[in-house]
Amino acid sequence: MNSPEDKPTDPGQLIRLATIKSVDLANGLCVASIDDESETGPIKWLERRAGDTGTWSPPTVGEQVVLLCPDGEISGAVVLGSLSSDNFPAPGTDLTEVLKYKDGAVISYDPEAHILVAELPAGSEARLIAETVNITGDVAITGKLDVTDQITSDAEVEAAGIRLTAHQHSGVTAGSANTGDPV
Repeated sequence: MNSPEDKPTDPGQLIRLATIKSVDLANGLCVASIDDESETGPIKWLERRAGDTGTWSPPTVGEQVVLLCPDGEISGAVVLGSLSSDNFPAPGTDLTEVLKYKDGAVISYDPEAHILVAELPAGSEARLIAETVNITGDVAITGKLDVTDQITSDAEVEAAGIRLTAHQHSGVTAGSANTGDPV
């Protein structure tokens, strides 16, 4: 005969749906509520990586999550992941991978069109900090370009139809006079 300690855990208690009630960013912990009847103590949430490569993506208060409760005990629960809900709908509806932030910023990749997009809200700034940045392919800039150091080109440079190395000037006069504008 089996003793009470040998009684298998009710499988319905191992995995539970819950809602995040609070988040402690400093300690990497959160509290979740199960059906507004019971509440976990401070528990960890699952990250994709936590070794030499690490990720940080804290849950949001009100976010619906899945808890893994070893031995059916919520005191040892871990937040496995999130579920889309009316309060937090899925940010996409096709094969495009999407990462959406609270302020409206969106980073997405469409594997069918082969397009990577980073959309930032008004007033934001993007920074790429590296010793060297290499871009292969055409670059189109809409807006002003400010450069604080030398610009070098192996090819001809053209602005408003005027080529830098091969253009003529009007009003050329022998002697010390200045030339006119390029033509």
